[in-house]
Amino acid sequence: IDADGDAVRIGATARLQDLVDSSLVPSVLRDLARREAPSTIRTMATVGGTIGTAEPESELLAGFLAFDARATVVRAGSPTEHDLSDLLANAALLNGAVITAISVPATGSGAADRTGRTPMDRPIVAAVAFRSAEGTVRLAMTGVGTHPVVVDPANLADLDPPSDFRGSSDYRKRLAEVLAQRVVDAVEGGAG
Repeated sequence: IDADGDAVRIGATARLQDLVDSSLVPSVLRDLARREAPSTIRTMATVGGTIGTAEPESELLAGFLAFDARATVVRAGSPTEHDLSDLLANAALLNGAVITAISVPATGSGAADRTGRTPMDRPIVAAVAFRSAEGTVRLAMTGVGTHPVVVDPANLADLDPPSDFRGSSDYRKRLAEVLAQRVVDAVEGGAG
């Protein structure tokens, strides 16, 4: 994990616990890494593995999406950069490739909120917002699609979340609206 100008570069083999422990990583992402897994798994799970598995309920992936993360992918010795949202939406981009790093902005403010059956449970819906130093707000969510997604706060009514044993589509949609409002209000107020 290194400071790289206006960004923080996180190597793909960095353990989730490394994120939790690093003062270079924005505080919201540190908290999301902590919630991603229990400590016994955080000390083994890697950032690259977390991206590669594209866990649908990953709050850390939602955080990376909100922070407009860019992933470096190497295929046949040639590195290319991709928006993380592109990699999650199109797994074929990783065929024959290796994720080597991810970069997130070093400045700005973020906020996260979630609803789960218990505080330790995976979220039914989670929302993460990031406000860049230039004032742009970006929102990402889990529980509203097949993987964490970037969501336009003005178009929350267009969401069509999947139903499961934890909640109907309508329930998830309402949670998404409430959580999105909370995190967007927090970053627009400058909370970090």
